Amino acid sequence: MKGRVLIASAGTGGHVYPALALADFLKKEGIDVFFVTSDRGESKIIVEKGYNCKELSYRGLHRRFCFENVKRVLKIGLAVFHCIKLIKYFMPDLIVGMGGYGEVPPILAGKLLGIRTLIHEQDVKPGLSTRILAPLVDRISISYEETMQFLRKDLIKKCVVTGNPVREEILKITLGATKKKWGLEGRKVLFAFGGSLGAKRVNDAIVGFLKDGGFEGSLEDWGIILVTGKENFDEVNEALRFVKSSLLMYVRVLPYIDNIWDAYGAADLVLSRAGASTVAELRVLGLPAILVPYPHSTGNHQFFNARLLEREGQAVLIKDEELTSSKLYELLKREYRIRRTNRENSAQLLGKVVLNLVWKKR
Repeated sequence: MKGRVLIASAGTGGHVYPALALADFLKKEGIDVFFVTSDRGESKIIVEKGYNCKELSYRGLHRRFCFENVKRVLKIGLAVFHCIKLIKYFMPDLIVGMGGYGEVPPILAGKLLGIRTLIHEQDVKPGLSTRILAPLVDRISISYEETMQFLRKDLIKKCVVTGNPVREEILKITLGATKKKWGLEGRKVLFAFGGSLGAKRVNDAIVGFLKDGGFEGSLEDWGIILVTGKENFDEVNEALRFVKSSLLMYVRVLPYIDNIWDAYGAADLVLSRAGASTVAELRVLGLPAILVPYPHSTGNHQFFNARLLEREGQAVLIKDEELTSSKLYELLKREYRIRRTNRENSAQLLGKVVLNLVWKKR
């Protein structure tokens, strides 16, 4: 009989893509995988990858007291009820929560029904859902050993360090191989992006850098790939109308990128926020980075992610308000080196932990 795993993943692509990397590994091992997610649109990505998915209407709680939280708690309770029905139908051997609010109802439902459970924490500093669910679950997978310092001592025995799964396409990247595809052969390339939704601070720094004539003189051997985010694309394009056309010859601007590995494959340096998936991808590739943590991230978790790479000598950590066009000019004048890495397959490491729980005392 095949094993069955229910994966709970909702919120941003930073939660969904690692979940898909895990699902792909489990599928190869003969496991049936079913997804539970929110109704914010993540299911489109999941279904396109060939997995069955159930959408539920719930959101995470605000980190302050407000009436909206009362409604959200009620919706989470209703989502738990729906998850109980779904679990009884799908009969999983294990429920895996991939971080964020999306894992709460399925994990609670699994606990009520006596199903084994595992949660995966993607950030260095654990989020609220991990802190709430950690005492209840059978196993806690963490991306970094440093995470243990934020957990209660009695929970550490449940922890296993697996890293944060990245997509197979990223593991296969040959750095520098896609420069020709972007028309940037023979140039150093800055890949700038702000996560799946973009980041105005990053966009403004790039636009200001170009308006100031940043490619002229000592930086004329650079090219830029900028992913603006869909909502900011028109604004950035309008601003670039005031930049000399000669400076835009080696600038590529996109609203969004599905095949991010093509951009990584051209990059010599990355400018980005410090979300969990981005940091995991940079770490596995060894790409040097300028990291600008989102200042309003819950619990300031992006700062802790960025600081990890800074301590390992792979990143420069810049506060959000410090990222200006002149600061970017200064940073691009530095020398950066690609780190040698063993490209550890974290999806496989986490997958083996999952398989051990699936086949345990069946």
